[in-house]
Amino acid sequence: MLVVRITSGLGNQMFQYCFYLLLKRLYPEATVKADLTWFYAHNDHHGYELQRIFGHNPGFSIEEAGYAELFRATGLIPNLLMPGSMTSFKNGREYKGRFSEKGAVRFEDLRRYPNRVIREFTMKKRLPFLIDENGADALGTGMSLPGAYDAYQLV
Repeated sequence: MLVVRITSGLGNQMFQYCFYLLLKRLYPEATVKADLTWFYAHNDHHGYELQRIFGHNPGFSIEEAGYAELFRATGLIPNLLMPGSMTSFKNGREYKGRFSEKGAVRFEDLRRYPNRVIREFTMKKRLPFLIDENGADALGTGMSLPGAYDAYQLV
């Protein structure tokens, strides 16, 4: 089993998810799962956001590893005895690290499958909090939000 530890803010979570997908493609015979235990102890950067933001996209799926699976794969109790210096595969089984660090997986390795990456992180439908061109809310109530259109002009 290969385990990718998902941590930090949304940007790192997106890269870690892409790495998770890359491992699934490169090693189809292996079981690839995600370790989300970091979020049980940390609430930095609004917590785990991948599922909340991209979970409605068709094709988005992530298999979470349970505590027993993490213990079997790493030999460590999840989120309690994990050495802080671990930034690569331990015994060829777990990847932990941020993608902005030197020595981490190069972004070019993920660029082999650009269409898959773009497809995973493209919104398929409009979310309720988005504002349309007329300044009305996306739910169609017709209520105008003062200054909202100007804010989107700058983006």
